[in-house]
Amino acid sequence: MRLKIQKQKIHDNMDRDIIIINKDSLVLKLFRAKEFYNSLNSAFGFGGVALALLLSGYLTETFHNVGYIPGETIRAMFIALGLIFIGFTIKSVISWFKLKDTHDPIKMVFDLLID
Repeated sequence: MRLKIQKQKIHDNMDRDIIIINKDSLVLKLFRAKEFYNSLNSAFGFGGVALALLLSGYLTETFHNVGYIPGETIRAMFIALGLIFIGFTIKSVISWFKLKDTHDPIKMVFDLLID
């Protein structure tokens, strides 16, 4: 008994355009893509640190003195650092919003074709 093996044709519908780009342009586009993907992650990280510092600064009833540093100074440092980290969070979110429309993979490839 002989088995017939049927060959399946695989249809390749992929576009075969060749993209020629210089090294510096590619590095710049990849750097911006990295910045875009890291900006949202860093926004969550900075936001978490800001939330922790501000909540501990506002919700702790009394801060104990540490050596010659009064407890109220330590509380003020917690609140000030929390506000600084809110600034970092806002900067990261703004960076993400500016870059979010330009970093779709399909759009990036078509931008390479135009360059």
